[in-house]
Amino acid sequence: ENINNEMRNEDDVAFDQELLDQDAEGDVISIGQALARAVDYLAAIVKVSILLFLKMFFLPLLLGISLDAATLPLFGKTISDRILFAGGDLFGAIMLHWVIGITFMLLVTVSVLQLREVAHPDVLAGVIRPQEPQPDLLGNLMQDSGITHAKRMLLSLVIYAALLAVHVWLPSYLLLISGIGEHLPFVRPKFFRIVLPQLQVPVEVLFFHLSMLGFLEKHKNHIGGMQHKWLAFMCNKMGLTEHLLPRSVEKFELVGFREVFCKAEAIGGDHYYILPDESATEATSNSSSEEEASTGNGQSSKQTPAMHRFREVSQVDPFWYELASKTESDDLDTIILANIQRVDSKKASIYHEGQKKRNGQRGLSSQSYIGLPEPPINRGDRKRKRLPADDDLSSKKSLLSTTMGAYRLKKNVHDDGKMMIEFWREIPGDPIPRPPEGWDDLGEGGAEVQGRWAWGKERKSEIEEGVAKRTSFYGNGKGWLSAVPLFLKCLLLILLSWAAVTVTVCSALSLPLFVGRFIFFVLRVPDRCVHDPLGFAIGGGALFPIAKVGTNLFFTRSNTKSFYRRIVDWARAYRLPPKQKLLVLGASALLWIGLAPLLYGTAYELLIIKSHKWFLHEEPLASPTALAFSWGVGTLLLNAWAGLCYINAFTLTFWKEVGNGVLEGPGHGEQANNAPQANANRDPPPQPPANTEEATDNWQGKQGRIARFFSIWESVLFNWEWDQVDSVVLMKECAIPIVKQAAASCIIPFTFYSLWLFMMSCMGKSSTGIHLPIIGFVSTGLYRMVIFRAFTVLTMMVQLGRAYRAPLKRWFHAAHQAARDDRYLIGQILLNYSPE
Repeated sequence: ENINNEMRNEDDVAFDQELLDQDAEGDVISIGQALARAVDYLAAIVKVSILLFLKMFFLPLLLGISLDAATLPLFGKTISDRILFAGGDLFGAIMLHWVIGITFMLLVTVSVLQLREVAHPDVLAGVIRPQEPQPDLLGNLMQDSGITHAKRMLLSLVIYAALLAVHVWLPSYLLLISGIGEHLPFVRPKFFRIVLPQLQVPVEVLFFHLSMLGFLEKHKNHIGGMQHKWLAFMCNKMGLTEHLLPRSVEKFELVGFREVFCKAEAIGGDHYYILPDESATEATSNSSSEEEASTGNGQSSKQTPAMHRFREVSQVDPFWYELASKTESDDLDTIILANIQRVDSKKASIYHEGQKKRNGQRGLSSQSYIGLPEPPINRGDRKRKRLPADDDLSSKKSLLSTTMGAYRLKKNVHDDGKMMIEFWREIPGDPIPRPPEGWDDLGEGGAEVQGRWAWGKERKSEIEEGVAKRTSFYGNGKGWLSAVPLFLKCLLLILLSWAAVTVTVCSALSLPLFVGRFIFFVLRVPDRCVHDPLGFAIGGGALFPIAKVGTNLFFTRSNTKSFYRRIVDWARAYRLPPKQKLLVLGASALLWIGLAPLLYGTAYELLIIKSHKWFLHEEPLASPTALAFSWGVGTLLLNAWAGLCYINAFTLTFWKEVGNGVLEGPGHGEQANNAPQANANRDPPPQPPANTEEATDNWQGKQGRIARFFSIWESVLFNWEWDQVDSVVLMKECAIPIVKQAAASCIIPFTFYSLWLFMMSCMGKSSTGIHLPIIGFVSTGLYRMVIFRAFTVLTMMVQLGRAYRAPLKRWFHAAHQAARDDRYLIGQILLNYSPE
């Protein structure tokens, strides 16, 4: 028994030891698996971090430095200057070059994607991948290998470098050697430091980057619109429209036809279908009887009866089976024209309007295929003619597409009873306006919903299905020599497009600076205080609406008349207006163009420009030059204020939308971007609001006083609609109140200033100056200038208070309610009042 107990104890100890060994081994495996997962997670984090660093920081920074290096000679700088700048402000230099690089990448990407949608889908749609939504960006980064990402980055870097050399380095080099660069304002920029450069430069760069993002997001389709107008114009002049641009199908022209059936004796061979025909058999029997009668001896002919029986028998033309097997890659134009009976060119052409199918494609009917017939064949005939077996016959069944490249096929029975298939060729219409609105929407749907050109196996949109067939450079099988003139034209088009891009970029950089510096000059800003980034923003804000309106007026898609013809029609439509209407229009023009700007400009001169010498009468009271500057400043300020009123710039909602990247005020959607294009499509003039108080106080928006004022002027100047002239809108609601406010800003300060001078003279104050506490002695001219400007500022504050009395009243009421609640209600327990 003791021995058995000892053996059991030994077995238990061994079993426990085995369990301990298994637990230890399991712990080791679990630790190893955890370490492996940790290493995988760490590797994934490192991979994503490196990819994001390279794509989002290093590549833009490298492109920004390369772009700066390519333009150093044009700006008259050296690498040493850039190193010194980076040494003084490293963060600002890195941020500046990164923003330059990322802006270049954005412009290139947007331009290339827009060009993909502007050209015919057979040109670039299969080469350039469209922008696609990335709901799982990190997952996509993880799925692809590092080699794949390296190849993509290297390809992107090569493309960006090539475009940078062509569109940045080469133009800057040509501007430098030609001397034109010295006359461009952006080559010699001016800067004014308000605060430390280490603070001002990053803030301005960040503001520029955010503004560029918002601008491209809102107006990137205008880049495609300009590309479309440019290519449509140049291709029309150079004869490249049918090769490069998408065009709609206007109608179809009958080119020729071919019989469905042909005679058996015309085919030969033993692999075609023999189609027995009862009428043909009867005909051959009758012909045999006639031959017997003609011999005179009543004996039959030596010819085989089967030969006579099938000589006139019809069968399916094998050309249709060959045509059904062709694809779009084959030269269908040459094949079809070589095998059909063409329509007589001397006769009048036959056209067919066609119809639009459900998928957007235009055709002659709703049918997509023509079934090739397969008449039955007797098995006895198969043995005599060695015809294929039934399985082979079934394999010959085929459907002939009704759309073959630029041709549409239609089965028809002619007057002689023969079944024909007619060939109708597309007649292309005008180029399709591209790109469509919303084509770059990254939501659900793809090309079919967005209207962009399909990529890969995507389902095509209705627009793409309806595009006319593009004419190939190697059309009609003429060989590559026939394409040499077309390639030379394309090369010339590329060269002219490069020149156009260069001129556009230089103009986009120079014109806003020209306008901004001119505005600074009119406002009499000292040259040392001129800041070109601010001037560029001001000039761009002034030019952009003008360019937009001009583009809509002179380059509308719907107006097919030339500019000269529209000018002639406009001049011929002039009719002498009623005298009363003309007087109202002239008076409003005199007040808006003449008197109001002069008053506002005078107030600006006295408030900002005039020195203390003028208040001592040491300078002329007025001069032609001063009056001209005053009128110019007043015109600038008045029209700038009117433009801001039109876009609702003095409302809180407008600035909320600006913060969201929308550059129009409330109610300014896409329809607001489209100016009136023709008399029939012109928007009706803005009507005053139904509320009388809003009608009298509302100056802003498309329904405000300013909008109604300029709407009448637009109707008169562009369409001679004299009946639109309204004295209430032009004079009572707009011009007269503006002149009153301008006169008040000049007369009221002068009145109080004159009274103050009279009081000082009555008090016997010294004419040399006055002594003030802390400040000390102040000369007469200086304190007179300060007093007058104080009266002017006070007057303007009162005017602003009167203009915004309703918002101020609401704010005061809200503040009063908040103060009352805080004093009496917050923290108190409210009980229902009970009279008992």
